[in-house]
Amino acid sequence: MDPKAEHSFSDADKIPSWGAPYVAAAAKAGLIQGRDNNEFEPTATATRAESATMILSLLKYLKM
Repeated sequence: MDPKAEHSFSDADKIPSWGAPYVAAAAKAGLIQGRDNNEFEPTATATRAESATMILSLLKYLKM
């Protein structure tokens, strides 16, 4: 994890400070992309499709 990584989500102010570096690192690694209007929506529930996309992105990132 890169603690200096920054994200560009339009609702970044809604991401808790403890989670912000992890969100930024995941976005930098291409594991997450956000939703419409470049929003992360930290309080929303992930859909099955979003969950599957994150898992597949992680597997690809890990080269599995």
